[in-house]
Amino acid sequence: NTNEEITWTLWAFSRYLPWDTEWVSDRQEEWSMEKLVRVQMQSEPTKSACGGTHGLFATASAVNCYLKDQKQLRGTWLEASMRVRQYAEYARSMQNRDGSFSSKYFEGPEYASDVNKRVSTTGHTLEFIMEALPQNRLDEQWVRSAVYRIATDLIEYKSQPLEPGGMYHAIDSLVIYRERTRPEYAKYLEELAKYKDFEKPEPSDQIIGYSKQFLQQQNAAQYNQQPQYRQNTNSNDDPSRQARRRGLFSRYR
Repeated sequence: NTNEEITWTLWAFSRYLPWDTEWVSDRQEEWSMEKLVRVQMQSEPTKSACGGTHGLFATASAVNCYLKDQKQLRGTWLEASMRVRQYAEYARSMQNRDGSFSSKYFEGPEYASDVNKRVSTTGHTLEFIMEALPQNRLDEQWVRSAVYRIATDLIEYKSQPLEPGGMYHAIDSLVIYRERTRPEYAKYLEELAKYKDFEKPEPSDQIIGYSKQFLQQQNAAQYNQQPQYRQNTNSNDDPSRQARRRGLFSRYR
């Protein structure tokens, strides 16, 4: 259905279905993986949720799915690959000195002093980059700087309640980086997690999350007086877009 956002459909299908899969919808419309990619590329990243990083990730995932079976990119797949590389370079060109990516995503350079915004925008962007870059580029300094920035922020602000949606994308970007650069260690940690008791977690500090209590804290004077807790909000931002940014999701991997 082209009237609905197809990002999540492409994201999931590119994980579990072959690149040449075709099907007919309940509306008797003919669909294919290639058609999903074409529809996704009609979306303008700067006008999409979270800077378009979700759609770019899905596109990169679809291209990778194609390359697992086909050695040469053609047609839609070549165009999609060029789009992915183009936006990866956009992100690199606007990267801040501390390793974070632009808090305006692909609209232009900007640094976020607010840790919530910095973790969210850098996390979303790095997550896309982790899917977009070939293996031989993962050790480049700009990539390592972004990984270091996110990891450092998550550690330094571990006692501060972070907005869940952005934090999950940031953590996912680190997980993908670890899986691609240290696969054996990633498997070890996965096995180790199976034997750890998570039924009764005992965090050192209460994790408030993005709740009413969290919002109240953001507006409290003790937070407003500290720059690292200030929220860079835009009163003109579309409420539905804000809601999508806060939405929780699981990576189809």
